[in-house]
Amino acid sequence: MGTSRRAFLSQLGRRKGFQVEQVLSESVTHIISESNTREEVTAWLDFQGGGQADVLLLDISWVIKDIWENGASSEVESTKVSERFKALKVLTGIFGVGAKTADRWIREGIHDLHQLQNSGQTLNRAQQAGLQHYDDINQPVTKAEACAIEEIVEKAVSSVLPGAQIILTGGFRRGKQTGHDVDFLITHPEEGREVGLMPKVVSWLEAQGFLLYQKTTRNTYLESKADGPGRPPSNMDRFERCLSIFKLPKMEKQGAKDSQNVTENCLQANQKSDEPECPEAAPDRRWRAVRVDLVVSPISQFAFALLGWTGSKLFERELRRWARYEKGMSLSSHALYDNNQRKYLRASSEEEIFAHLGLEFIPPSERNA
Repeated sequence: MGTSRRAFLSQLGRRKGFQVEQVLSESVTHIISESNTREEVTAWLDFQGGGQADVLLLDISWVIKDIWENGASSEVESTKVSERFKALKVLTGIFGVGAKTADRWIREGIHDLHQLQNSGQTLNRAQQAGLQHYDDINQPVTKAEACAIEEIVEKAVSSVLPGAQIILTGGFRRGKQTGHDVDFLITHPEEGREVGLMPKVVSWLEAQGFLLYQKTTRNTYLESKADGPGRPPSNMDRFERCLSIFKLPKMEKQGAKDSQNVTENCLQANQKSDEPECPEAAPDRRWRAVRVDLVVSPISQFAFALLGWTGSKLFERELRRWARYEKGMSLSSHALYDNNQRKYLRASSEEEIFAHLGLEFIPPSERNA
């Protein structure tokens, strides 16, 4: 469930008289879960250690009934215009801030960015960067900007590991013309050559002045040949990744000949720019901040990673549910495991994954669920 959706449902629950908790405990009496069956939630509760026999799944079908009969839900509309929900929307729009943190700030009297800046709250590095570049990060990213970043990342990757491959994923791979961030999947045709690639790429980008913020996490995926994927299956993958805020120079309109050298133009623009990084200090600066995620995958897992990172989220949920309930398999961004045969089913392309699932291939442009 996304941060905005979680914040909205939390506020809606409070309006119906519930106390909303973010962590499962003995005091929890109801569970809300999006796009999961009763069996899936029950399995998750069992995995948490049991002892929750009295917990009920909260039925919010009244919202759907209200929308079906009236075209909109009065409760939903009322919640959307409430001051608390507006504050949650603003605060969770800060990179690095989730619904739990935003809710705590609101209880402390913080409802907007100005109040947060003057509150004396201790912010981590991600939140500091998210607050500093709030306006840019909450502005849509265009396909042209995504392609410009792609050229820069390709330059970085090829400079440190010739032969490595990079693919623009997410909504842009599905044909969308705008998005809220830019995601790239990186691999190398030779298994193992991708190890150690991410730090070198990040160092290159930092040296060229393209990163305003970055945090890298290592690959923690372990494949158990005896027991298959860990239980319960998780939608979160464990690839090595870099969550970053990218400094993209604003390019003036150019002819076709000039546009062929976007990377060099961006490099020159960064080298010439002496402008401060604070947006408020330079309203007509020649760059903008963009959220960019870099993900490195071994070639043996690349097809699964490409499928997972292409999305959409709802499409992936339904595809994984089909795998589990119709085929007895566990699908993730790392692998496909046949629970009946107790073995992994390998694939070198998305087409092969769909074939394993007994489905016709669905191109990325048709996955915008």
